[in-house]
Amino acid sequence: MGQRLGGKLECSECHTTYLRMPEKIIEDSPIFCVTCGNYIGRWHEIQDSIIAQGGLSGVFDLHDGHIIRR
Repeated sequence: MGQRLGGKLECSECHTTYLRMPEKIIEDSPIFCVTCGNYIGRWHEIQDSIIAQGGLSGVFDLHDGHIIRR
């Protein structure tokens, strides 16, 4: 089972990591939680959080918008 993620990758309302990603995403695209619809942040903030949690090292899997750490 994957390790729990935090920062901008986790919804502050329902604590899931299901992100609604726009089809044509840009740096300033708003990202919302799939589960509850809460605003998570802008895409560039999400990317920063991914990088800060080791995302450039291939430690994440993305399954239907759900981000998990391997």
